[in-house]
Amino acid sequence: MYEVIFYLDKRERCPAEEFLDQLELRIKAKVIITHGFSKKSDRIPVGEIERAERSMRDFLQRHERGEIEL
Repeated sequence: MYEVIFYLDKRERCPAEEFLDQLELRIKAKVIITHGFSKKSDRIPVGEIERAERSMRDFLQRHERGEIEL
């Protein structure tokens, strides 16, 4: 397993954590990290979006079959 380290700015604020804290409880339970990549431009490559969508579909299907618990 990996340790997730959130970025902190100079004021020790964590934008990702602030975003997650603002989500409704029912949505918070559904935040899933599918993969990561180094973004080198303003646009997200289509292949990265497709990869994330495939991973999410796989996760949801496995969850529905009872193979993964939340």
